[in-house]
Amino acid sequence: MVVNFARWRRTAGAAFAALAAATAVSGCTSNSSGATGGLMPLVPPKAGPVTVDAHTVPGLGPILVDANGYTLYTFPPDDRQIVSCTGACQGSWPPVRLTGSVAPQAGHGVNPALLGSLPDPTDGGRVATYNGWPLYAYAGDVGPGQLNGQGLNLNGDEWYVIGTDGVVIVPPGQVGHDTATGDAGPQGDAMAGPGMSAMTGGKP
Repeated sequence: MVVNFARWRRTAGAAFAALAAATAVSGCTSNSSGATGGLMPLVPPKAGPVTVDAHTVPGLGPILVDANGYTLYTFPPDDRQIVSCTGACQGSWPPVRLTGSVAPQAGHGVNPALLGSLPDPTDGGRVATYNGWPLYAYAGDVGPGQLNGQGLNLNGDEWYVIGTDGVVIVPPGQVGHDTATGDAGPQGDAMAGPGMSAMTGGKP
């Protein structure tokens, strides 16, 4: 059994994309103590065992997706330590939730040694991680294979896809993100933070 993001998305429909854009305009923020802003899903994704899969994107290589092919994202403020997109933030960025102590499963091309989990302060459950990064879907992706959240500044910071090698893939204009302060600027590739690379394929 896997998390059925598809059923949730069919219910929510394309309206999520427009609502998420409105959230960005309102300047919502997120933090580990319980964020404000964002949108709660009309039908929250079901918690349960999940499979993290891979999909190859031209120019990016193999990236992580859920079992239904929807792109998974990372949030730099998490810093491979916490789930910092909490509360209403998870309406735009639903995390990959696990049930109890059940571990996430690795699909084809996914390294099972990089899979793990972290506590979710929102509901006391757990969120699947990859190379320490909590994994989230994006409500604005209304179909498999979409990457509408890549490099998007929403709920307090940018969001990035992650490769099957465990390296976060950052658009070149946003490389240099300071995961401690949340400051993202158009800096050179050499300034990429730990576990982050440019879209051109650089490694940490």
